[in-house]
Amino acid sequence: MNDDQQRPMVAQPSRPEAAQSEASPGQPATDAKPKGIALYHDMRVEEDFTKCATRLFSILGLAAEKSPGAPRYVYLDVQGHRNAAGGYDADALEIIREFLLGFLGPYFTEKPGCQP
Repeated sequence: MNDDQQRPMVAQPSRPEAAQSEASPGQPATDAKPKGIALYHDMRVEEDFTKCATRLFSILGLAAEKSPGAPRYVYLDVQGHRNAAGGYDADALEIIREFLLGFLGPYFTEKPGCQP
């Protein structure tokens, strides 16, 4: 397990003008909103439901501890975990449908998306 997979990443502005419109350091913005936090996990081939769910839950807990109230965005990459028809296998489907969308869904700002 790599520490990078467990560490929440703070979302950075993707456009230069977005960074320029923020308040200067030491001066609070009048309509300051907390920055979003990106949570990323790579569900590797050797991970089953339990291992993946445990890791997702721990990165969510860490994000809540380090940035309480900040918007949370989750990103999940799924390696392998395919059935004979080419779709996701049972572990990946359960992680996506039941765990991310069902159980953890209310704790994220937007519904999670998954990349094959």
